[in-house]
Amino acid sequence: MFKTLTILLLSFKGEMIMHHITLDPPVDLLTCSAMADEWRDKNTTHFWEIGGDISKQGFYLNDASGTMQGHICQ
Repeated sequence: MFKTLTILLLSFKGEMIMHHITLDPPVDLLTCSAMADEWRDKNTTHFWEIGGDISKQGFYLNDASGTMQGHICQ
């Protein structure tokens, strides 16, 4: 069972940010991953390219502060 969901963010200033969400009660892996998907859907927008540059594809934070890189269930 997992007690923490950590969202991995990369700011446009080059800082790696670990956003921790406490899971109470603890959840299984599938539920934790689903919660990460929900967070991503609510807080990011996916782009396949930026200005024609496909290397800039990714999940961009809706507040324009950076990108979501992934998540960790602990």
